[in-house]
This record gives sequence, C-alpha cells and structure tokens, in this order.
Amino acid sequence: FDAAENAIAATGDYAKNLSGNDFSVNAIIFILTDGCDNKSVLGTDAVKKVLAKLVKSEHLESIVTILIGVGTKYDPTVAKELNKFTTDAQLTQYIEIDDANAKTLSKLAAFVSKSISAQSNAIGTGSAAPSVSIPNLTI
Repeated sequence: FDAAENAIAATGDYAKNLSGNDFSVNAIIFILTDGCDNKSVLGTDAVKKVLAKLVKSEHLESIVTILIGVGTKYDPTVAKELNKFTTDAQLTQYIEIDDANAKTLSKLAAFVSKSISAQSNAIGTGSAAPSVSIPNLTI
C-alpha cells in the first residue's frame, strides 16, 4: 500500500510540474506485485484518498491505474486480496499473471506498451483511453 500511495502521489507532483509548464498531461500507473501487502504503514484508504485527490486536481486530463498480480497461481488468496485492493482503492483495473515466464512477460510488455500509447493518444480528449485488451497471461 505504501508503494502504491507513493507512486500515485509522485505522479501527481510530476503532473503538477508539467501542467504548470503548459503541458497537457495524462497518466498511467502500473503496480506490479507478487503478493499481498507486507507491513505497510498506510492502508487502502490512503491509496484511495491520494488517488481521489489526484483525480480531482486540474493537473491531469485522466489517470489509469493498473494493478498486476504476478505468480498468482501459487497462492489463491493473493488474487483474492489483490482484487479486493483494486476495488477498495478504486484502481482502474486488475490483471493476473499466473506464472512469470518469458512468454507471459513478453505479453505483459506488449500490453504495457499499448496501454501507454493509448493513454498518450487520449491527451486532448478529456477522458482516459479505452481499456487495452490483454492477451491470456495464464500460459
């Protein structure tokens, strides 16, 4: 939770800097994890709060947050907890990668690239890019 909150807050700071210099700004944040929260000082509410603050700011046209659970097949409770975190923190999307191997990580890289491109191309539209479909990562 601490890392997610920090990434969102840092994105907000950078967006403020860019918009202050007359740049149009969209953001996309990828949060990759192989497990559940481990001794964070902050909780889900702090992540939700910083995200809501960023959304309400006038520094971004849109923001997309994607939580990616890696190796979820090894512990079914992890996927359940990550889904709950996505919902509770109001993140945009949750993706599972059952096993991290060359094939699935290559597909993930392609998804990340397409998502960044789509979000970048959405600048000036006033809304986030449509969701990019991700190929089956349970190979």
